[in-house]
Amino acid sequence: MANSFYIVERQARKEIEERNKIQKTMAYKDYLKQEEKMREAASLARAEKNKILEKTGEEEEGRRRPAPDLTEEEEEAKKERDMFRYINKREQERERRIEVIRNLNK
Repeated sequence: MANSFYIVERQARKEIEERNKIQKTMAYKDYLKQEEKMREAASLARAEKNKILEKTGEEEEGRRRPAPDLTEEEEEAKKERDMFRYINKREQERERRIEVIRNLNK
């Protein structure tokens, strides 16, 4: 009787180990799929960013003129405007990346 309990217990342990291995394998596959989605999202975001940078670079080249001499106040105002543009641009890029990730997770 004790021998049959031992055999049954050993068989149950084997089945539990196999089930755990299968669950780990499935979890790892899900992890790999999620990583691939994240890589694709990052790639799309980089490509979009590069397009935007190229476009803004072309626009800026067309608008460039010799800079007139600016007073200190005007120079400070220009620096402040440039800083706000930079912050706004970064925020737009961040929002775009978030949107791409949301679309991939749907």
